[in-house]
Amino acid sequence: MENFGPVLMSVTSCMSCAYRHTDVVSLTAHEPTATAMKVLSTEDLKVRVIRGGTATILVPELGVSIQPGLNNEGFISNVEGVLTRIEDVTRFLADSLKGHRHGRARSVLTKIERARGGKLRFTLVLKDPFGNSTIVSHKTKRRKISGRELSNLKFGAHALAARK
Repeated sequence: MENFGPVLMSVTSCMSCAYRHTDVVSLTAHEPTATAMKVLSTEDLKVRVIRGGTATILVPELGVSIQPGLNNEGFISNVEGVLTRIEDVTRFLADSLKGHRHGRARSVLTKIERARGGKLRFTLVLKDPFGNSTIVSHKTKRRKISGRELSNLKFGAHALAARK
C-alpha cells in the first residue's frame, strides 16, 4: 500500500439525534491524481478504496459522478462499500423522483445489483486534486491529472493555488 504520510481520523456523533460524521484526512498534499480500476469479478469488490474528502468518484457504466462538497467525508472502504454508498443515495433519490428520473434511478439500482453479482463489469475512478485517494490493487492505473482537467474538478483551483 502506498504511503500517504500522517492522517487524521475523526468520528463525531450525537447521542440525542444519532447524527454521525466520520472522516479520514491526510495531513499532507500530493500530486493531483486519477486512479482507475476495471472491476471484472466479485473478487474485485473486496479491493480497498481510500477516498480523500476532495476526490470525485466516477462510475461511467452507472452514469454516476459524485463530486465532493464542503462537508464531504473521506473514507476507507472497499469497492463494494462504494457501491453501497451509491446505492443508498440512489434509493433515497428514487423515492422522491417521478417519471423519467425515477426510471433512471431504478435502472442504476438494477445495475448495482448486477455489479454486486459479478454480472456487470464497471470502472471505478477516483480523481483527487490533492492526490490523497487511491484504489489499492495491482490492477489499478494511476496517472497525474493535467492542469486543464484539474481546473474542471471541484477544489481543483485550490490545488492549483496550493502548488504555486
